[in-house]
Amino acid sequence: MGLHEEIEAFYGYTHQYGQERRRRYEVINRIERIITSLYPGVRVSLYGSTLTGLFVRNSDIDLVVNLNGRFHMDPAEWLQECFERLREYRDVQCKYCIPTARTPIFIIVDVPSGIQIDVSCVSGNEFHAGMRNSQWILSAIQPYPLLPKILIVAKEFLRLWGLDKVHSEGVSSYCLTLMTISFFQQQVDDPRDNNLGDRLLRFLRLYGCDFDYNQLAITVDGDGEIISRSDMGTRITNGPASVALRIEDPVDPGKDAAQPSERGMAKLRTAFSLAFDLLVQMVNKPGYGGGVRSYLQIIFD
Repeated sequence: MGLHEEIEAFYGYTHQYGQERRRRYEVINRIERIITSLYPGVRVSLYGSTLTGLFVRNSDIDLVVNLNGRFHMDPAEWLQECFERLREYRDVQCKYCIPTARTPIFIIVDVPSGIQIDVSCVSGNEFHAGMRNSQWILSAIQPYPLLPKILIVAKEFLRLWGLDKVHSEGVSSYCLTLMTISFFQQQVDDPRDNNLGDRLLRFLRLYGCDFDYNQLAITVDGDGEIISRSDMGTRITNGPASVALRIEDPVDPGKDAAQPSERGMAKLRTAFSLAFDLLVQMVNKPGYGGGVRSYLQIIFD
């Protein structure tokens, strides 16, 4: 089995040809029923990787609860109260509530499935970045049918290398997704070229070896482009800019979407470089493929 076939097989396994998606929506429906029984009139909405389909098997589910102006408390207060009330349900494991975070959330686990759910809250019609980001991503990935398969491999790779969480000096899913979209935007190959192995190698080489993080920056709006960091610096006006990779947020222009991930970017580059070198060695090794260890196992381990 070649690298292309392994990526196809891994993507199929990760998504179980629809079974995993159904399992996730069963969890969403279960949690939604509990929350709406506790707080009639609120609206529970999905966003993030489960909505876009860009999830791996261990991905969290992201939900936002809209209070619709029915409860006289701010989102942080509601999150704390709801979190405590959920302790009464044996199918819900309450992990922790972070009301003081930039985006206040609480984190619970659906006990029957073992899936973690991150719940945030808005009080009415205000902006929720996660929901708008997800809608933008759904639109942006449509022209690139190979993109989800490359991104799923990259996400699993970062998860297994401990680089998938910002709070532990990793890279956010949103940042990685924008990097992958930019990669596909800049491809000028024959559209009939559907070799996933070749695409994965080029993706790892770009961000592991070739991309000049000190001089270049990414914008993915429209057809996307690679610009100089100095030019990007004049466009980042909403919040701090990353000292590592800079990516203009397509949903919130003027914001650097890579800034929360800046501490993980050097580690990502090193990991992608190592993965690229390992895969090139294996791909060029006569007779390799179909042996005891697969190509993807080599970089996942």
